[in-house]
Amino acid sequence: MKKTPIFLLFCCFLVKNASAQVANFDRVVQPVDVKAKDFPEYLVQLAWVNNPANKVLDYKKEAAQAEVKLAKKTWLNSLSPSVGYAHQPLPLTKPRYNTSNPQQPLLVGFDLDRYVYTNQFTPSLGLNLGVLFSTKGKKNIAEQQVKIADADINQQKLTIRAETLARYQNFKLALEILKTRTQVEQDAKNNFDIMAQQFRSDAIKFSEYNEAATTYHEAVESRIKAESDYQIARIHLEEIIGVRWDDVSHPGKDK
Repeated sequence: MKKTPIFLLFCCFLVKNASAQVANFDRVVQPVDVKAKDFPEYLVQLAWVNNPANKVLDYKKEAAQAEVKLAKKTWLNSLSPSVGYAHQPLPLTKPRYNTSNPQQPLLVGFDLDRYVYTNQFTPSLGLNLGVLFSTKGKKNIAEQQVKIADADINQQKLTIRAETLARYQNFKLALEILKTRTQVEQDAKNNFDIMAQQFRSDAIKFSEYNEAATTYHEAVESRIKAESDYQIARIHLEEIIGVRWDDVSHPGKDK
Protein backbone atom coordinates (compact mmCIF):
# COMPACT_ATOMS: atom_id res chain seq x y z
CA MET A 1 0.00 0.00 0.00
CA LYS A 2 2.91 2.36 0.69
CA LYS A 3 4.17 2.01 -2.88
CA THR A 4 0.94 3.26 -4.42
CA PRO A 5 1.59 7.04 -3.99
CA ILE A 6 5.10 6.67 -5.41
CA PHE A 7 3.76 4.72 -8.36
CA LEU A 8 1.10 7.36 -9.01
CA LEU A 9 3.70 10.14 -8.85
CA PHE A 10 5.88 8.24 -11.30
CA CYS A 11 2.95 7.83 -13.71
CA CYS A 12 2.14 11.53 -13.44
CA PHE A 13 5.76 12.36 -14.19
CA LEU A 14 5.71 10.19 -17.31
CA VAL A 15 2.43 11.71 -18.51
CA LYS A 16 3.72 15.23 -17.93
CA ASN A 17 6.93 14.60 -19.86
CA ALA A 18 5.10 12.83 -22.66
CA SER A 19 2.68 15.72 -23.07
CA ALA A 20 5.62 18.15 -23.14
CA GLN A 21 7.17 16.47 -26.19
CA VAL A 22 5.55 18.79 -28.73
CA ALA A 23 7.12 18.70 -32.17
CA ASN A 24 8.97 21.76 -33.40
CA PHE A 25 8.27 21.59 -37.11
CA ASP A 26 10.97 24.15 -37.87
CA ARG A 27 13.39 21.47 -36.69
CA VAL A 28 11.64 18.70 -38.62
CA VAL A 29 12.46 20.66 -41.77
CA GLN A 30 14.88 23.49 -41.17
CA PRO A 31 13.95 26.79 -42.88
CA VAL A 32 15.81 27.25 -46.15
CA ASP A 33 17.42 30.46 -44.88
CA VAL A 34 19.05 28.49 -42.04
CA LYS A 35 22.27 26.59 -42.75
CA ALA A 36 21.70 22.86 -42.43
CA LYS A 37 23.62 21.31 -39.55
CA ASP A 38 24.73 18.32 -41.65
CA PHE A 39 24.41 16.78 -45.10
CA PRO A 40 21.26 14.68 -44.44
CA GLU A 41 19.48 17.80 -43.16
CA TYR A 42 20.60 19.62 -46.31
CA LEU A 43 18.98 16.89 -48.40
CA VAL A 44 15.77 17.33 -46.41
CA GLN A 45 15.86 21.05 -47.18
CA LEU A 46 16.35 20.30 -50.88
CA ALA A 47 13.46 17.88 -50.87
CA TRP A 48 11.21 20.41 -49.16
CA VAL A 49 12.06 23.28 -51.49
CA ASN A 50 11.77 21.25 -54.69
CA ASN A 51 8.58 19.31 -53.91
CA PRO A 52 5.67 20.66 -56.03
CA ALA A 53 3.10 19.32 -53.57
CA ASN A 54 4.34 21.85 -51.00
CA LYS A 55 3.34 24.69 -53.30
CA VAL A 56 -0.20 23.33 -53.39
CA LEU A 57 -0.31 23.32 -49.58
CA ASP A 58 1.00 26.89 -49.48
CA TYR A 59 -1.68 28.00 -51.94
CA LYS A 60 -4.37 26.30 -49.84
CA LYS A 61 -3.17 28.12 -46.75
CA GLU A 62 -3.13 31.47 -48.56
CA ALA A 63 -6.68 30.81 -49.77
CA ALA A 64 -7.77 29.97 -46.22
CA GLN A 65 -6.20 33.17 -44.90
CA ALA A 66 -8.01 35.15 -47.58
CA GLU A 67 -11.28 33.51 -46.49
CA VAL A 68 -10.65 34.75 -42.95
CA LYS A 69 -10.29 38.32 -44.21
CA LEU A 70 -13.48 38.00 -46.23
CA ALA A 71 -15.35 36.48 -43.30
CA LYS A 72 -14.43 39.46 -41.12
CA LYS A 73 -16.17 41.73 -43.63
CA THR A 74 -19.32 39.67 -44.19
CA TRP A 75 -21.18 41.87 -41.69
CA LEU A 76 -21.27 44.45 -44.46
CA ASN A 77 -23.59 42.12 -46.36
CA SER A 78 -26.18 42.60 -43.61
CA LEU A 79 -26.55 46.25 -44.59
CA SER A 80 -28.80 47.14 -47.51
CA PRO A 81 -28.77 50.87 -48.26
CA SER A 82 -31.41 52.28 -50.60
CA VAL A 83 -32.70 55.61 -51.85
CA GLY A 84 -36.38 56.46 -52.41
CA TYR A 85 -37.40 58.82 -55.18
CA ALA A 86 -40.58 60.87 -55.53
CA HIS A 87 -41.72 63.48 -58.06
CA GLN A 88 -44.08 65.59 -55.94
CA PRO A 89 -45.93 68.88 -56.50
CA LEU A 90 -45.04 71.82 -54.28
CA PRO A 91 -47.79 74.48 -53.96
CA LEU A 92 -46.75 78.13 -54.25
CA THR A 93 -48.93 80.83 -52.67
CA LYS A 94 -49.29 84.59 -53.00
CA PRO A 95 -50.30 87.05 -50.25
CA ARG A 96 -53.84 88.40 -50.02
CA TYR A 97 -54.40 91.93 -48.67
CA ASN A 98 -57.39 93.95 -47.46
CA THR A 99 -57.33 97.03 -49.67
CA SER A 100 -60.15 98.87 -47.92
CA ASN A 101 -57.48 101.29 -46.78
CA PRO A 102 -55.18 101.80 -49.79
CA GLN A 103 -52.74 103.78 -47.66
CA GLN A 104 -52.15 100.83 -45.35
CA PRO A 105 -53.10 97.43 -46.90
CA LEU A 106 -53.56 94.66 -44.41
CA LEU A 107 -52.29 91.11 -45.01
CA VAL A 108 -55.17 88.81 -44.39
CA GLY A 109 -54.00 85.50 -45.89
CA PHE A 110 -52.49 83.59 -48.78
CA ASP A 111 -54.02 82.27 -51.95
CA LEU A 112 -52.81 79.35 -54.07
CA ASP A 113 -50.90 80.63 -57.02
CA ARG A 114 -49.55 77.54 -58.83
CA TYR A 115 -47.79 74.18 -58.35
CA VAL A 116 -44.09 73.52 -58.83
CA TYR A 117 -42.97 69.88 -59.16
CA THR A 118 -39.86 68.83 -57.23
CA ASN A 119 -37.66 65.70 -57.10
CA GLN A 120 -37.30 64.25 -53.60
CA PHE A 121 -34.71 61.63 -52.59
CA THR A 122 -35.13 59.69 -49.33
CA PRO A 123 -32.13 57.55 -48.18
CA SER A 124 -32.69 54.47 -45.98
CA LEU A 125 -30.60 51.65 -44.51
CA GLY A 126 -31.85 48.10 -43.95
CA LEU A 127 -30.29 45.54 -41.59
CA ASN A 128 -30.38 41.74 -42.11
CA LEU A 129 -29.94 40.27 -38.64
CA GLY A 130 -29.48 36.71 -39.96
CA VAL A 131 -26.46 37.70 -42.02
CA LEU A 132 -25.10 39.86 -39.19
CA PHE A 133 -25.27 37.10 -36.57
CA SER A 134 -23.72 34.51 -38.93
CA THR A 135 -20.57 36.59 -39.43
CA LYS A 136 -18.81 35.24 -36.33
CA GLY A 137 -19.58 31.65 -37.31
CA LYS A 138 -18.19 32.13 -40.81
CA LYS A 139 -15.07 33.74 -39.36
CA ASN A 140 -14.53 30.80 -36.99
CA ILE A 141 -14.93 28.31 -39.84
CA ALA A 142 -12.40 30.22 -41.96
CA GLU A 143 -9.91 30.29 -39.08
CA GLN A 144 -10.29 26.53 -38.63
CA GLN A 145 -9.48 26.10 -42.32
CA VAL A 146 -6.21 27.98 -41.74
CA LYS A 147 -5.38 25.62 -38.86
CA ILE A 148 -6.15 22.63 -41.08
CA ALA A 149 -3.83 24.04 -43.75
CA ASP A 150 -1.07 24.43 -41.14
CA ALA A 151 -1.61 20.84 -39.99
CA ASP A 152 -1.37 19.59 -43.58
CA ILE A 153 1.92 21.46 -44.03
CA ASN A 154 3.32 20.01 -40.80
CA GLN A 155 2.28 16.51 -41.83
CA GLN A 156 3.99 17.06 -45.17
CA LYS A 157 7.18 18.06 -43.33
CA LEU A 158 7.14 14.79 -41.38
CA THR A 159 6.55 12.80 -44.55
CA ILE A 160 9.24 14.59 -46.59
CA ARG A 161 11.81 14.23 -43.82
CA ALA A 162 11.18 10.53 -43.23
CA GLU A 163 11.10 9.68 -46.94
CA THR A 164 14.22 11.69 -47.76
CA LEU A 165 16.32 10.21 -44.96
CA ALA A 166 15.08 6.68 -45.75
CA ARG A 167 15.98 7.03 -49.42
CA TYR A 168 19.37 8.48 -48.53
CA GLN A 169 20.09 5.51 -46.26
CA ASN A 170 19.05 3.10 -49.01
CA PHE A 171 21.31 4.96 -51.42
CA LYS A 172 24.31 4.72 -49.07
CA LEU A 173 23.60 1.05 -48.42
CA ALA A 174 23.39 0.31 -52.14
CA LEU A 175 26.66 2.16 -52.71
CA GLU A 176 28.49 0.20 -50.00
CA ILE A 177 27.11 -3.09 -51.30
CA LEU A 178 28.26 -2.15 -54.80
CA LYS A 179 31.76 -1.39 -53.52
CA THR A 180 31.87 -4.72 -51.71
CA ARG A 181 30.55 -6.69 -54.67
CA THR A 182 33.02 -4.94 -56.97
CA GLN A 183 35.89 -5.93 -54.71
CA VAL A 184 34.59 -9.51 -54.47
CA GLU A 185 34.39 -9.63 -58.26
CA GLN A 186 37.95 -8.38 -58.59
CA ASP A 187 39.21 -10.96 -56.08
CA ALA A 188 37.31 -13.72 -57.86
CA LYS A 189 38.75 -12.62 -61.20
CA ASN A 190 42.31 -12.63 -59.83
CA ASN A 191 41.76 -16.10 -58.41
CA PHE A 192 40.20 -17.29 -61.65
CA ASP A 193 43.17 -15.99 -63.69
CA ILE A 194 45.57 -17.87 -61.43
CA MET A 195 43.51 -21.04 -61.60
CA ALA A 196 43.21 -20.77 -65.40
CA GLN A 197 46.98 -20.48 -65.73
CA GLN A 198 47.49 -23.46 -63.43
CA PHE A 199 44.88 -25.47 -65.35
CA ARG A 200 46.64 -24.81 -68.64
CA SER A 201 49.84 -26.15 -67.11
CA ASP A 202 48.00 -29.19 -65.71
CA ALA A 203 48.75 -28.08 -62.14
CA ILE A 204 45.11 -28.39 -61.03
CA LYS A 205 42.11 -30.46 -61.97
CA PHE A 206 39.27 -29.27 -64.15
CA SER A 207 36.86 -29.34 -61.19
CA GLU A 208 39.03 -26.80 -59.39
CA TYR A 209 39.23 -24.62 -62.48
CA ASN A 210 35.48 -24.92 -63.01
CA GLU A 211 34.79 -23.99 -59.38
CA ALA A 212 36.91 -20.85 -59.72
CA ALA A 213 35.13 -19.95 -62.97
CA THR A 214 31.73 -20.43 -61.35
CA THR A 215 32.71 -18.28 -58.38
CA TYR A 216 33.93 -15.54 -60.70
CA HIS A 217 30.78 -15.58 -62.83
CA GLU A 218 28.59 -15.45 -59.71
CA ALA A 219 30.61 -12.49 -58.47
CA VAL A 220 30.09 -10.72 -61.80
CA GLU A 221 26.36 -11.35 -61.59
CA SER A 222 26.22 -10.09 -58.01
CA ARG A 223 28.14 -6.94 -58.95
CA ILE A 224 25.75 -6.25 -61.87
CA LYS A 225 22.76 -6.68 -59.55
CA ALA A 226 24.36 -4.41 -56.96
CA GLU A 227 25.06 -1.76 -59.60
CA SER A 228 21.43 -1.89 -60.71
CA ASP A 229 20.22 -1.54 -57.12
CA TYR A 230 22.56 1.42 -56.65
CA GLN A 231 21.27 3.19 -59.76
CA ILE A 232 17.65 2.61 -58.71
CA ALA A 233 18.37 3.94 -55.20
CA ARG A 234 20.04 6.97 -56.76
CA ILE A 235 17.04 7.61 -59.01
CA HIS A 236 14.68 7.40 -56.02
CA LEU A 237 16.84 9.85 -54.05
CA GLU A 238 17.06 12.28 -56.97
CA GLU A 239 13.29 12.07 -57.35
CA ILE A 240 12.60 13.39 -53.88
CA ILE A 241 15.39 15.99 -53.62
CA GLY A 242 14.52 17.36 -57.05
CA VAL A 243 18.06 17.58 -58.46
CA ARG A 244 20.62 15.22 -59.95
CA TRP A 245 23.02 13.68 -57.47
CA ASP A 246 25.98 15.00 -59.45
CA ASP A 247 24.57 18.53 -59.08
CA VAL A 248 24.31 18.36 -55.27
CA SER A 249 26.94 20.64 -53.80
CA HIS A 250 27.70 20.30 -50.10
CA PRO A 251 30.89 19.75 -48.08
CA GLY A 252 29.44 16.68 -46.41
CA LYS A 253 28.45 14.93 -49.63
CA ASP A 254 31.53 12.71 -49.89
CA LYS A 255 31.83 11.94 -46.19
